[in-house]
Amino acid sequence: MLFLPTRPGNLVGIDFGHQHVAVAVSDTRGKILGQRRRGHDVDHDVPRAIDMAADMAKEILQEVGGTTPDLTVAGIPCPINRETGAVLPPRSLTGWLDVDAVADLSARLGCPVHLANDASLGSIAELRRGVGRRHRDFIYVKISHGIGAGIVLDGTLRQGAIGVAGEIGHIAVRPGGDLCRCGARGCLETVASSSALRRDLAAVMSLPSAEAMSIGQIAEPAATRVFLDAGAVLGRTLCTLCDALNPAAIVLGGEVGATVPAILTATQQAISAHTQQATASGVAVTTATFGQDNEVVGAIAQATMLAQVA
Repeated sequence: MLFLPTRPGNLVGIDFGHQHVAVAVSDTRGKILGQRRRGHDVDHDVPRAIDMAADMAKEILQEVGGTTPDLTVAGIPCPINRETGAVLPPRSLTGWLDVDAVADLSARLGCPVHLANDASLGSIAELRRGVGRRHRDFIYVKISHGIGAGIVLDGTLRQGAIGVAGEIGHIAVRPGGDLCRCGARGCLETVASSSALRRDLAAVMSLPSAEAMSIGQIAEPAATRVFLDAGAVLGRTLCTLCDALNPAAIVLGGEVGATVPAILTATQQAISAHTQQATASGVAVTTATFGQDNEVVGAIAQATMLAQVA
């Protein structure tokens, strides 16, 4: 492979999930030198999450002998207006509207900061370093507390007119179903997100709560039924995208998609059974190349590209 000469410097990638903050530091060519991941209720305390991210970045930079980073890319679980860079969160995530994340991070880290949607960054990780090396058309689906997608067609991430493409978590799959955090009922998130799965797992396992459980490590027979049912609904939802966009691959990431084999199995089965035969035969369904780190790896990949352009 041909590489441009590496100049001294560092890049920072940040992934703000709903319940975690992950940070990676790389050299200017994108080689990751160190990373951290810590739990935090980001949705309800965005300022503290920003502080944690900056502190972790500084810790890693000190460990690897780095200095002030050249550039930072941060992913958040909200749509971003592609023209203005403004945050366009669901009504339940107003915490991101109450802070200027770009200014706060830039002041803390001393470098330019770019915001991006987390699922979009997960798809960039696949595009630059994963399944995109084999397929130019694929859909990356992050399944965690929320559900979002990155749509890559002809080797390009497609974000829609203003940047809201891929918000599949709020497609209605059960009209009149459970109330969603967006204010509607029966959204995909009320069936297949980690929150919905924990609710159903607590019910079938006779537990007061499943919040402290790692979803990917639950092997109870009753849990398998919960996962298969959720995966079937997810797969039927993705069938529509498969018929409309004809992707070569569906990549499942996030806390649920990257760690629960039954979700993958049920998604594959639903796509095979309900998508047009010609389309279904050409779709590979797989898990994220970098597991739950896809978003932070994508942040580094995006920072690398932006740094080369600057």
